[in-house]
Amino acid sequence: MSARVRIDSSLVFVLLILLILGGTALFIYLQVRSDVVSEYVDREEQLVVLMTLADDNDRPLTTQVFIYEPTTARAALFDIPGDTGAILRSLGRTDRIDELLVSSGIEPYRDRIGEMLSISIPFYVHIGRSESEDLVDLLQGMDLFPADSVQPIGTDLNLTATVVESNGGLNGDLPIGFPSGRLRLEGPRALAYLESSVADELDTDRLNRRQGFVESLLIRLSDEAEVLVEPRGLRVVESLIDTNMDSRALESFLRELGRMDTGRIARQRIAGSYRSVEVDGEERELLFPHFEGQWIRETVSQVRDSLRTSRPTEPDTDTIVLEVLNGTTSVGLARRTHDLYQRLGLFEVHRYDNADSHDYEHTKVIDRRGDGWMANRVAEVIRARNVVNEPSEDPNDPVDVTLILGQDFDGRYVRQ
Repeated sequence: MSARVRIDSSLVFVLLILLILGGTALFIYLQVRSDVVSEYVDREEQLVVLMTLADDNDRPLTTQVFIYEPTTARAALFDIPGDTGAILRSLGRTDRIDELLVSSGIEPYRDRIGEMLSISIPFYVHIGRSESEDLVDLLQGMDLFPADSVQPIGTDLNLTATVVESNGGLNGDLPIGFPSGRLRLEGPRALAYLESSVADELDTDRLNRRQGFVESLLIRLSDEAEVLVEPRGLRVVESLIDTNMDSRALESFLRELGRMDTGRIARQRIAGSYRSVEVDGEERELLFPHFEGQWIRETVSQVRDSLRTSRPTEPDTDTIVLEVLNGTTSVGLARRTHDLYQRLGLFEVHRYDNADSHDYEHTKVIDRRGDGWMANRVAEVIRARNVVNEPSEDPNDPVDVTLILGQDFDGRYVRQ
């Protein structure tokens, strides 16, 4: 009997040791294991996140695809208008793409947008209206830049907004409508701005305003990242957003936002034309991307390449200053090409105008600095091959590259 007791006690002791060792190993593993966001960063892969801010009915006020390049800390936003026309196979019809979010949820919505852009979107962040207000308050407000007087819809007009002077000082509280200039807005005021209306506002201006809102939100998240990754801050952020990132991945994502180059976030949107489509017996005006979506897919690819681009020398001067000249009779071609380059984030279009002649047969890329890298980057965007070296005679001219558009340019590419 005594021997049996000694054996049983020995077994219990061994089991306890094994349990302690197993628990210790599990604890160490949980502490040192990598999260999925860190794995992307370690592999130098871009982080792609679908970001949606929704109204009280869970219909998106704005949808943005956020792309972050960890090797350069540069980022881009792609605006996806809710009225973009798409074939929604799960609903068995062509309709507004945001109907997929309302009827099927965030993941099918994310996957359909990824399919449309020909890009994998592994992560999503979805924020409801009241949660957006609370998040902005957590960030102690956000900076917005109304260009015109903006009137809130269905909002208490006694709300006020703090006006921030250019020197950083405050200029008191002014009643909303929002005056033009830099505003520091807190939760309800910020959401009133997001939902506000402007008399005779163009669709492009409204989309730019909403995209600017998300950009400002990301900048504030970047500014406050050190606080937000602390356990208490992280718990609050988790309570305000719906995301498929776990706590460790969200922490890593916020840390990367803290590294982000907030001064050069490239902004793009879907360009297209509106067509009337009958949906369940109702006529709806839907935005269909140009060239059946090929344009936006190639733009996404180019933007992703530009985010990775950093010159091997002079890393602080990698923005290419561009001059765009229209050498054809096509009205507005230089302005549209200005928009194309400006939104890529790598280029700063210093000026656009007519060329000295309207009968240029071939598009010409002129290197003004003797730097083949810059001229070749300009040429790659539109698939131009005619690159020449003609240094500027004016040493004070900021232009690095001159682009003269010829008759072989179709508005997007040079026909070969």
